[in-house]
Amino acid sequence: MKIAVVSITKHGIALAGKVVAALPGAQLFCPEKFRAEGKSAAPGAVHCYEGKVGDQVPALFAAFDGIVCIVSLGAVVRLIAPHLKNKETDPAVVVIDEAGKFVIPMLSGHLGGANQLAGHLATALGAQAVLTTASDARETIAVDLLGRELGWRFEASHDEIVRCSAAMVNDEPVALIQEAANFNRQWSGIKFSLQDGACRTVYFQDPEGFSAPSSAEMPWRVILVNDDLNGLVRNDVIPSLAPEPDRKLFPEGSKASWIRAGRSTWTWWDRGNVLENDQYAFVDMAAEFGWEYHLVDEGWKKWGRSLPESMDKLAKLASYAAGKNVGIWVWVRWSDVNNPANDWESMRSFFRSLAKTGIKGIKIDFMDSASRENGFLLPYREVRLTK
Repeated sequence: MKIAVVSITKHGIALAGKVVAALPGAQLFCPEKFRAEGKSAAPGAVHCYEGKVGDQVPALFAAFDGIVCIVSLGAVVRLIAPHLKNKETDPAVVVIDEAGKFVIPMLSGHLGGANQLAGHLATALGAQAVLTTASDARETIAVDLLGRELGWRFEASHDEIVRCSAAMVNDEPVALIQEAANFNRQWSGIKFSLQDGACRTVYFQDPEGFSAPSSAEMPWRVILVNDDLNGLVRNDVIPSLAPEPDRKLFPEGSKASWIRAGRSTWTWWDRGNVLENDQYAFVDMAAEFGWEYHLVDEGWKKWGRSLPESMDKLAKLASYAAGKNVGIWVWVRWSDVNNPANDWESMRSFFRSLAKTGIKGIKIDFMDSASRENGFLLPYREVRLTK
């Protein structure tokens, strides 16, 4: 995410230096008359301009994914208003008061990442993030962000997504559709199609279809409906339907001594991109709650300039978590594990490298096929949601 930090006062520029330091690669923009202050606050990352700050806005909108303004909220409203297009393309805009007390995402909170950016900066500056989007204020799911960082896309229209979002924040009944016990690998994943805002059509992923032996056992197709999100999250229907592990692989079944179930914090729906510094706060949260684990989602491999460097950072996090009696799990894409394909020694080497970091386990996801031939059920890249 390319970030521009804009400040127009001497004291604001000092704060801007802290913002740039918290956002690797960010660039500071300030008036020419404060060049010396800008170079001191953000060495090698300062751009000075002549004239009005409003004249810089078109170029900033075109060149950056996010803009952090250490300018009054009202002034920023007037500066950016003529350049707004739509929520899918406008950059994230965050406003910080000159005292550094409040961080306010004011544009593209969800899709542009302004809420996530504000949360990160609030942590870095010791400030208060002021989130006004309904899903964040009520701590529920942001429907328009669901699965975004994993490459999922919506087939639903904008109006349908808005209706689903409204149902979530207004505590109206919602349905969660999942599969369970697809253990014999005889069936591909199913998908659902929206018609007139309702789920009416079910179809399979194998485009040509397939025949099944008469003795085949279909997996469960489960639709969970509840009056509130809490009931959906806390239900145990899916694990209850799942069969015991294969005794050839797990002689002790689910009671194996090395399987240690536990509760976990997880940052996926909350943050989007997995930022390294945020993970420490979630470890602290897990320790405070007395939970056993924290799961680090997609993005941890980008913490360093190389995979070994990222694993070193992961080891540092695992060591910190261990000191608080919290175990670390990491999300791993199947294509990273199976690379080169079916090279079991490479897999073992990858697993050994992860084990050396001190983490407790990995969550392998995205087998990249929901077809019967490949034998795995892929979490859907295409997501349909309906009230």
